[in-house]
Amino acid sequence: ELEQLASKTPEYKPGEPVDLAALLSDVRGIITRYVVLGQHQADAVTLWVAHTHTVEAAEVTPYLAITSAEKRCGKTRLLENLDLLVAHPWLTGRTTAAALARKVDRDCPTLLLDESDAAFAGDKEYAEILRSVLNT
Repeated sequence: ELEQLASKTPEYKPGEPVDLAALLSDVRGIITRYVVLGQHQADAVTLWVAHTHTVEAAEVTPYLAITSAEKRCGKTRLLENLDLLVAHPWLTGRTTAAALARKVDRDCPTLLLDESDAAFAGDKEYAEILRSVLNT
């Protein structure tokens, strides 16, 4: 159902005028239809999605840290939503260090890392590559 909703969202073409308020409202609506967030959280996630499409114009970029004190509260569901909305998404829970480095170098994806805290506690080589990618 989520993919169908995202596919019904109007397609915006480069160079054409865009009603930014309507676009951001559409993105926020898709996110909040499937994930329960506070108003400020929904706004921050929506703006972060927009940022992924304009990252080349920025000198720095923020991380979006999705955390919760409770398990099974929707963190992965939010990542699944973002996978349909961000620029060049790559939703991964785990991959090899070599694959991570190659993919980032080749495609410049928006990394959607599920359970990344476990990655830093696991394989040292992978943790070091991930840390390097995030710092770069």
